[in-house]
Amino acid sequence: NTQHNWHDVLLAEVEAPASVSHGGLDGFWYVSGFYWSITAMFSAASVMQPQNYAETVFSIVYIIFGMMFGSSLISSVAAMLVDFQMVTRDQNEKLRTLRKYLRQNGVQPSLSLKIQKQIVERVFADTRLSHQDVPVLALLSTKLRANLWYEIYAPRLMSEPVLMMCDGVDDLLLGDICSSDTVMTQSVGPGHLIFNPNTYLDRAFYIVAGKVQYTGAMALVSAAIGALPSQGSQEELMEVGRTQWLATSALWTHWKSQGLAESVGHGELMLVRAEGFAAVLKRHRSIAEIVQDYAKTLVKVIKDERPLLSDLSSMMKIDSDRLICAMPQETRLKLSLPALRAVQAQAAGNAKQLKAFREL
Repeated sequence: NTQHNWHDVLLAEVEAPASVSHGGLDGFWYVSGFYWSITAMFSAASVMQPQNYAETVFSIVYIIFGMMFGSSLISSVAAMLVDFQMVTRDQNEKLRTLRKYLRQNGVQPSLSLKIQKQIVERVFADTRLSHQDVPVLALLSTKLRANLWYEIYAPRLMSEPVLMMCDGVDDLLLGDICSSDTVMTQSVGPGHLIFNPNTYLDRAFYIVAGKVQYTGAMALVSAAIGALPSQGSQEELMEVGRTQWLATSALWTHWKSQGLAESVGHGELMLVRAEGFAAVLKRHRSIAEIVQDYAKTLVKVIKDERPLLSDLSSMMKIDSDRLICAMPQETRLKLSLPALRAVQAQAAGNAKQLKAFREL
């Protein structure tokens, strides 16, 4: 052991450049120390040699750590570049094949550009995970898994007006729906066909993420005969975004699809099965009676008024509030009871308000 250390050697042998002022010496020593760290870590070289046993051990450990860190960093960057090149090469090959196909079949340049643009948008879109992609969820207890499904699905189900009103009457309904096999999710890719026109549907669809291209019957006919789309058919050709419902009538009636729906890009759908929904209603008799009356009223309004049928509720021009007003009085009373109880609870501490409530 030489009984010396780096600090002593620096003070005795290493002189700061003349251009460095006395006030800048601390900064100079700091930069010199950083320079030593870089050279020792990546090249095992150093402007100073160890002066004692501890400094020698420290230098060896530091150099080994630098070698491991540098090699790990380089290998990680190299792996990322290789993965990126493989993905890019695969995508470029697909686009090259598409351009060759369009060129060989004499597709007009304007149409070819539109096709290539849409393909590029859909190829590079991000995909979403569904619970089927997370197998470790199967390890959760039944209670905790039910809580998870309720947290995910209940807010989406509440966006449907009828289900929201039924939840006010029976606050256990949505929990039962979420924990059963009534609700499921489905990841969809670009161009995925959700349903064809004139097909009986046994489920409703909620768009969790992505967009869906919906084409109504009138728009399909116009496209088939090559005619210019009318205003009505233009309204039936639209993109439906997230938080929107498709074919909710399948939950209340035997519903035949009125158009075609396909995904625009990568997305996720929540499916509500009519059969599973009916099984849940058997355990909630009061809600079953309400849903039955709502379904009968909906069918009656469709038969009497013959509105434009569509898988989009907004296109059918049937107001849900008007449907509820047309339901039997006893059913309307069941639906209004939660609101009346809330008003009564609020007026409990005020005699005047309580009297007015009783008169109501």
